[in-house]
Amino acid sequence: MLGVLGRGVFLLAVVEYLRLRHGPKKTLRICRAIGQRQRSMSPSRSASMRKVIRALDRLSPGGPNCYRRVLLETCLDASAAAEKVVFGFRQEGGCTGGELKDGDFKGHAWFAGRPDAGASAFEVTISL
Repeated sequence: MLGVLGRGVFLLAVVEYLRLRHGPKKTLRICRAIGQRQRSMSPSRSASMRKVIRALDRLSPGGPNCYRRVLLETCLDASAAAEKVVFGFRQEGGCTGGELKDGDFKGHAWFAGRPDAGASAFEVTISL
């Protein structure tokens, strides 16, 4: 897993740059291109890789972020690079004077082929 850790640390900077400066379509296209050059991992190696990703994510500026984790996994594993990513959104609270306040929308990102306990809580989902 040291190889995954080293690649993960390097790719974290790439993922953060893309995540903060580009939309999901372009970001996923680039991350998938990186991931397609990697090997597909066995289920046990994938589980270990996700532990490394969660640790890197927790230490990242701004704290844990589901979209960052999805992007890192997409870059590190050819199997993940081939999966659809789902974005779910729901409105929290409500509108004040017809305008949305900061924090009124909540979102989540996950791989389409994997069960996600909170997926049904979203009013809108988009798959890319």
